[in-house]
Amino acid sequence: MSLKTRESGGVRILDLKGKLVLGEAVESLEKTVKELLDDGHNRLVINLKSVDYVDSAGIGELVASKKRFVEKKGDVKLL
Repeated sequence: MSLKTRESGGVRILDLKGKLVLGEAVESLEKTVKELLDDGHNRLVINLKSVDYVDSAGIGELVASKKRFVEKKGDVKLL
C-alpha cells in the first residue's frame, strides 16, 4: 500500500492506494495518524478511493484512528 499526505483548507488528507491489510500497510497508517496528532492536526480525511481491499486489521486501524482523533477533540472522515 502507498500512502500520501496532503493538505486542503486546513484539513489533512491521506490518500491510500493498494491493500489495507495486516502488516506494513496497517503499521504505516497507524504511524502516520499518530504523527499527525503529535503535530497538532485535528481534522483528517482518509481517502480510500484507490484501496482495493481492506481486511479486519485495516478496519480496526480505521476505527482506532477515528478514536484517537475524537479523544483529541478532532475528527476523521472516510472518503
